[in-house]
Amino acid sequence: MTSPKKAKREKTNERSGGEKGILKLFKGICERNVDEMSPADVSGDHLIAFDVVTEDDRKLAPVLSQSKKKSIFAQRFEHSGSVKHQRDALKHQTQCTHHESTVVNKLSCKNELTAMDWSPPDGRSEEMKSIDEENQKRIGRMTEEQILDEQRNILESSDPLISMMASYLKNQKQKNEVSKETKEDVVNKKSDFIRNAKLEIDFDDLPVKPKPDWINMHQMEPEKLAWMKDLPLPSADNQQTGQPARFDFAGNLVSPESEIPVHLGLHHHGDEPERAGYSLQELFQLSRSTNLQQRVIALTTIGCVIRNARRGEFHGRLSASVIPSLLDGGVVLLMRWALDDNAQTSIVASVGALHSLLVCNEDEVAADKVFFWHDGSTMPSFQCPLIEEEKNNEEERPESDADVVRKDVVRGLLRMYLPERLRYLLEVCRPSASVVIQIFEILIRLVRHSSEAAYQVFKCPRLIDVIVNEFLPSTWSSQFASEESLPNVYGFPLSTAIKLVRVLCSAGRNIAGFLLSKYNILRYVVEEPSQMDLPRDIAFRVCLESWCLWIVLLKYGLTLDIYCNLYHVVMEHLRKLHISEYHVESLSLSLSCAYLGVVETTVHCAAEVSLRLESSPRGRSGIVELSDLQSTPVIPSFNWSPVIGLFPLFYGFCLKSLQHFMDFYFDQPYDLDLVTSSVNLLASYYGRIRDQPQYNPLSVESEVLALCSDHLMPCFKSRSFLLSLQYVRNYSLFESERVNCDETSPVSLKTLEAFSGAVAHPVLRPRSTVAFFVSISRLLIALGKLSQSIVEKAFSLLLNHEETLQYVRKVCHVGRCSSAKNYFSRFERQFQFYLLQMALMKAVKGNDNVDAIDFSLYHFLALNLLLHLNSGEEYLCHSLLSSVLFNVEFLQDLSVSEEMESEFFEDRLRLNVSKPLTNATQQKFSISKRDLLRDLRENLSSMRSTYLTSAPVDPTRLVQSRNRWLCSCLDRSSLLSGILGQSLVPLDWVFLPLIQVYNGSLDPNMLSEDRLSPGLVTKVKDSLRMFYLLEVVRPDALKDISVTVKLCRLMLTFLAGNDLFLDEMIHSYLAELLKIYSTPKLLDRIDFTMTIPGIPSIHDLYRQFVAQFESVSFGDSLFACYLLLPLQQQHSVSLRVMLWEENVTALRSIFISVKELIIPVERFLQPEETEAHLLRLYFQALFSRSVVPSRCPLLYLIAIHHVNRFIFAVEKTHQKLRRDMMRELLASSDEELKHHLLYYKRVNVDSNRAFELYDELPAERQKTTNAVQESRLLM
Repeated sequence: MTSPKKAKREKTNERSGGEKGILKLFKGICERNVDEMSPADVSGDHLIAFDVVTEDDRKLAPVLSQSKKKSIFAQRFEHSGSVKHQRDALKHQTQCTHHESTVVNKLSCKNELTAMDWSPPDGRSEEMKSIDEENQKRIGRMTEEQILDEQRNILESSDPLISMMASYLKNQKQKNEVSKETKEDVVNKKSDFIRNAKLEIDFDDLPVKPKPDWINMHQMEPEKLAWMKDLPLPSADNQQTGQPARFDFAGNLVSPESEIPVHLGLHHHGDEPERAGYSLQELFQLSRSTNLQQRVIALTTIGCVIRNARRGEFHGRLSASVIPSLLDGGVVLLMRWALDDNAQTSIVASVGALHSLLVCNEDEVAADKVFFWHDGSTMPSFQCPLIEEEKNNEEERPESDADVVRKDVVRGLLRMYLPERLRYLLEVCRPSASVVIQIFEILIRLVRHSSEAAYQVFKCPRLIDVIVNEFLPSTWSSQFASEESLPNVYGFPLSTAIKLVRVLCSAGRNIAGFLLSKYNILRYVVEEPSQMDLPRDIAFRVCLESWCLWIVLLKYGLTLDIYCNLYHVVMEHLRKLHISEYHVESLSLSLSCAYLGVVETTVHCAAEVSLRLESSPRGRSGIVELSDLQSTPVIPSFNWSPVIGLFPLFYGFCLKSLQHFMDFYFDQPYDLDLVTSSVNLLASYYGRIRDQPQYNPLSVESEVLALCSDHLMPCFKSRSFLLSLQYVRNYSLFESERVNCDETSPVSLKTLEAFSGAVAHPVLRPRSTVAFFVSISRLLIALGKLSQSIVEKAFSLLLNHEETLQYVRKVCHVGRCSSAKNYFSRFERQFQFYLLQMALMKAVKGNDNVDAIDFSLYHFLALNLLLHLNSGEEYLCHSLLSSVLFNVEFLQDLSVSEEMESEFFEDRLRLNVSKPLTNATQQKFSISKRDLLRDLRENLSSMRSTYLTSAPVDPTRLVQSRNRWLCSCLDRSSLLSGILGQSLVPLDWVFLPLIQVYNGSLDPNMLSEDRLSPGLVTKVKDSLRMFYLLEVVRPDALKDISVTVKLCRLMLTFLAGNDLFLDEMIHSYLAELLKIYSTPKLLDRIDFTMTIPGIPSIHDLYRQFVAQFESVSFGDSLFACYLLLPLQQQHSVSLRVMLWEENVTALRSIFISVKELIIPVERFLQPEETEAHLLRLYFQALFSRSVVPSRCPLLYLIAIHHVNRFIFAVEKTHQKLRRDMMRELLASSDEELKHHLLYYKRVNVDSNRAFELYDELPAERQKTTNAVQESRLLM
């Protein structure tokens, strides 16, 4: 920071610098002689402190009282004699009204003001006159170049500020000269406007009649009284642009046709005063008002508009989304600035508006609902993708707050110290209860953004201390008896504060450990809601959030000692559940789910501790060395005893829940969350029972068999089970139609999108049962691992159930669904994954009934599931690739007998019959489709290995995903999964190995190598094998990939290696795939103008492909077939021009004949070419012998056909080009070419030349030829 002395010194230096510039400007001026000057007049009049009042002043006094617009100085000059003389002259020159003359007098007075009373004394006048004459003579002797040089020297030596001022004055002088002529016109227009306004205003129309005796009403000003008239009628909407949307103070859209009284305050003096309501632009302007009430109204209204937009109330009524428009307008910065206001009302309004923008209450309610489902405590990260900006040559400027907000709203708010400001409000301002709850919900939204954001909130000074001390007290007084009014929440337990602590702990293990060690955050776990001296709902929510917080801590393996100390509390709650009647009340149900969730998480902790102890040095030998102690993490002291002791209680409760489900659900469906939690607990227990030290396989097997036969099998055959399975299909994401709401989640502010408008996500609807079937599937898998009899008996009841099969078929039929990126869709993916796990266990069993399962259908389901996986589900991707997709049991289509293979696949492919292709080594590969299928079956393990290594799965994320999925408590670092809405696998994942090899070939270090390594060649083979497998066996699995993308990916094979296409298997697969895409139906779908992911331009790819063909192809027929694909007449002419003009030498290498061509030759001939430039290229290639029938039969046919049709066409376009081409043709000495062009008839693949010729020239052609010959003779 600059000191005052230094600033003063710098200011002095600046002033001295300016003085130096002025001295440079006037350095040629000499000092005048003052001896000849007369002394100054110092008479007595100048010694008086104030001027004496003159007669003119007295005359001017009444005029000054009547005029307010003229200054005293101007009015005094107006009444001077010279001005009066000038006014009289103007009266004789112009014929204007009294008002116009007044305006002219003003202008004349101002002009006279610059010319009078400022002339120098007589002595000075003579001296100035002599100096001026001397300067004029000196300038007269200078040339124009010298004058310009002197001007340039003066400007360079002077201060820059003076130069700018001189330039400005020069420009102003020019403008004044231009506008001087139009001033009188402006005066006339203004007078006409005022006169018209007088005529338009009828004082009788005004609601208040002005009287002349009112103050300042002696002269009426109609233009200022116009606002008192009645409002005009609303204008009609423009059919193209519409009208700006206007909202009332509740955030509702105001219809232009609605008649709203003026006294409601919705009319104002904006752009459309006749319309009620405020537009977004007007609200922004009002929020920056100096009036506090106006700022509060604007912020409150903006918050209401955002809330209504999230509910979908503007769906179909606005041309653009409201929330993205507000974000683009800078509403985040506006709210953040308003939050720094000192007024309490402004703080309340700004907090409410910021809460409306950041917090979606529906999302939070949905997240709390799924918390007790399997893996429901895992939440995604709300990070926004980085926006790649165009790099300019200019220096990169530092990123501003507005730039950060544009990319990520939460990150921008964190940068603007929002947590610190909110902590100040909680600590110092101590707002009301509603504002406190909104602040906590805003903090929860900040923490959900990412682990970095959670850590920044956690490290906010004194924030956690304020929360714990003020809102998590140990004691409190009961000052209210109902929950209807809660004026002050300070000093009382607040469930929202506990939820904030829970979300903070979910963000990272270290944060959870620190909070647990410093604060008593589980103090309300031991409390009974009925004994907390709080309203019932508030007490239930406090206890519920405390138990949810305990579940989160247990998922890290923490608080196991607390569990042992509170074992009696947990047992008491489970005992009450066991002996009480089954209840479905919302709060009691959620709290019961929390009790079961704590026990389930403890089961996983006990299993993990047991496994660690067995694998640790202490567990193996009992002797621990110092090196082992330093490398081994701390293992909690815990065993299975506290879990086994509770088994009879939760086992009995689970059976009672299932019995209640069978008896009552069909008649009256209800929420199955409690049943789901109990079945999940039982599934986790049996899934971990092998880790118990006293595990007895025989007794456990008999126990699970009894459970299956006595309880599960009757449940699977009940009407309630059938109804609930129907609900899975009815409320599936792939079955239900969601409302397409205009208010989608902005890129910079993500949401869970639990609701689309007013419609909930299908999984979240009351009758959705997908979570229940996830728990049933988990239980069956856990029991199946303990007894193979359950696999044989129970699995088929679910896998072969008609409702299950219909659901799977529907999912496979829909294909890739964009809504699958929604967070809540992952529970449906869990169910699909467990179905595949059950099918896999059924396939591994290998008994006689294995054919009863439709494994091809479930293989299709696995392919579909792979496409819908999101970030954070890396373990599922790895499991599908390693166990299902390349499992021969799921590919029974490849296991048909050899007698059926030929008929089966020939009927599916319907390939064109063509001559076998010849490669560059003149070898004809004769690998049949049967051989290719056999090669597929033999190399499934190699394909599996290739795709496991090429899968887009980061190893670190894979380990984290595995720990979350398998509930490895001691290895879990966070409960946050991947980024929300980020797909894990691309749509064209089948080409990933090939793309990786191609990208590796672009590496400068790889360019020097002539051949690819055997491992890379195997990668390419496996990629082509998998692609061919899907095209033949599962063609619908690739239906979302366009034919253009497939062909462009296949073309990378020729670019990845110089000799890859010479490999026998690669050549055969490429040929068979090209035959598949050469059917007319698929060829019509090719579009080389579309954008291909990962390829900047198809033109650049084709240019690279042609260069590669010219370099390494040696005329390979298959290479040429792929090269010819973009040359079909249906595609852009620029691709054909690229080959025939830019790569003429490549034409000589295209040896392929018409019979070898896989693509129908008619697609290169029809429709006939009309591009003159390309026709000229065809003509030049023929006469330069770049294409000849012996070497390039196909290209020769194409050129002959199009040139012949052009020169003998009846159209009148391009007549000069036709005549020139005919003259050159008739003058040519190449008789064979001349004969072919003149006598060409049509294409004939069976002939030796591939085309037919006329025996005699047709009459029309003869006429055209004779006309051209006659014109040649005349020339």
